[in-house]
Amino acid sequence: MGQPAYLKAWKAMLAGETVPPWVNSFTQTQNATSAPSKSVPVGGQPYTLGWICKPHDCGDNQLYVLFTPQARQAGDF
Repeated sequence: MGQPAYLKAWKAMLAGETVPPWVNSFTQTQNATSAPSKSVPVGGQPYTLGWICKPHDCGDNQLYVLFTPQARQAGDF
């Protein structure tokens, strides 16, 4: 999420949402366990799928995020 467009989409996705403290911490520090993001086709467009989890406690603390092309928006699931 080092690119400004991804960070902007990330912050917009979380605006007004109640999330676990580790997610808020990640927003500030980008410190989390992660896997390399990958491109996945959605409706013929290349979306970026990312995954993070709470450091040293991934069990029930995982978040997948799908970014639209050019990181215009993000959604979690």
